[in-house]
Amino acid sequence: MTQAVINYATVLFEAKTPIEEIKQAHKLCEDYEQVKKILSSPAVHFEEKKRLVEKLFPESARALMATLCKNGSLALLPEIVSAYQSLIFKQDDVLEATFYYVTKPTQERIDELKDNLCKKYHKTDVSFTFIQEPELVGGFMIRIGNREYDYSLSRQITKMRQVLNRTEVK
Repeated sequence: MTQAVINYATVLFEAKTPIEEIKQAHKLCEDYEQVKKILSSPAVHFEEKKRLVEKLFPESARALMATLCKNGSLALLPEIVSAYQSLIFKQDDVLEATFYYVTKPTQERIDELKDNLCKKYHKTDVSFTFIQEPELVGGFMIRIGNREYDYSLSRQITKMRQVLNRTEVK
């Protein structure tokens, strides 16, 4: 994450810009490739980009979008959204975690895992990003920062192979 991303996210956070409107602006750029191309193109004059921003984007996201266009930094938008969300989570005492799975667990199991993680990390809530990962074979893995909790079948298979390899060497 670059200092520019951190700076943009911090400005949004301090201005209390609604995160949903920034996410909406990001989604609009992702869903409509032509909009993204126009706003990113050095061949399109800034005034034209600004008019497009005024027509398409939520009011609270317009200043950010215009600034990104002016600075040629629209590509930073996904990272800015992520950094801004992290600032909000930090303020709200929410743990960010990535949940890798083959088959998504039930809501009851997810809630149980959230409760355990809240207790372990002394947080009020957990925000999971769910990613389907067939390579896990079964089970799941949770990543929190640099820490991984791997309860996958692929890990268990790897561990069994290591034990068998050590046994064969003897």
